[in-house]
Amino acid sequence: MVNYEKIERFINYNYIPFSVSQCIKRLVGIWGLSMAVCLIGERHPLWFIILGTFDVLISITFFRLICKMKTSKSARFLCDGVFYLYIALVLDFAAYRVMALNFGESWILFLVFLLLLLVCITIVVFIVFLNIKSDKYKTEKSTKKFYLLPFLGGTCGILFARLFLKSLSQGAAITLLAVILLTLSLMMSIGSVNLLKFVWSVNNRRQRDGSPVS
Repeated sequence: MVNYEKIERFINYNYIPFSVSQCIKRLVGIWGLSMAVCLIGERHPLWFIILGTFDVLISITFFRLICKMKTSKSARFLCDGVFYLYIALVLDFAAYRVMALNFGESWILFLVFLLLLLVCITIVVFIVFLNIKSDKYKTEKSTKKFYLLPFLGGTCGILFARLFLKSLSQGAAITLLAVILLTLSLMMSIGSVNLLKFVWSVNNRRQRDGSPVS
């Protein structure tokens, strides 16, 4: 059984204080990526409305963190969790839209891509629970290099495409691009585990002093 001390060690594992500037940069990235994805293929107004609505909601959440919770540890976890989960979803949607250029719009194809992302997140959460039970978060380790993996993956994907896409058919090139986007989506989804840290940090704080969450 996972005890309080092990959960607390997981919460504090490689903790980095909340950064207002980073939060704002992430908002810019979220809006930019969302709008770019809407420009893939046919430009349905519905996609702009849906992603734009989520962008507004996330912006409100982030500004609340900046104004009212920037000194709270839970602000860091909520910012990270929401950012990585949403970017993963947007990249997953981008992969679907690119693949749809070959096969056409299909809800079945969309659900398959979404299911792959959900399976990946489930596996990550399962691994985290196993690590907590094994107390593997007792000793902190440097994870800076892991933060660069999605960006390195994207760079390698672009370089790979520039080198080899000339010899591929248009359909194969589109499929390869969709696979690259899907891979980046799955990699980014790993960061959504910070939502677990957020929930547990809030619950643990309530258990300790019974104070309400600001």
